[in-house]
Amino acid sequence: MKFSNQACLFILIIALLILCPADSFAYIDPGAGSYIIQVIIAGIVAGSFAIKIFWRELKAFLQSLFSKKKVHE
Repeated sequence: MKFSNQACLFILIIALLILCPADSFAYIDPGAGSYIIQVIIAGIVAGSFAIKIFWRELKAFLQSLFSKKKVHE
C-alpha cells in the first residue's frame, strides 16, 4: 500500500494539529498539589525500602561468601 506525497503530508498535518494544541484552558486544583506531594513521598519511601532490602540481601551474600568457616575435605 503506497501513499502519495500529498496523503503523507495531509496525515502529518492532521497528526501535528491533534498532538500540538495551541492553547490549554486548564487549571490545577488545590487537591492536585497534595496528590503530587504524596506521590513524591511514596516514591522516596518505596525507593528507600527497596534499597534497604537490596542492601540486606547483598550484605548476607557477602558475609556468606567471605565467612571464615573451614570446609571439611
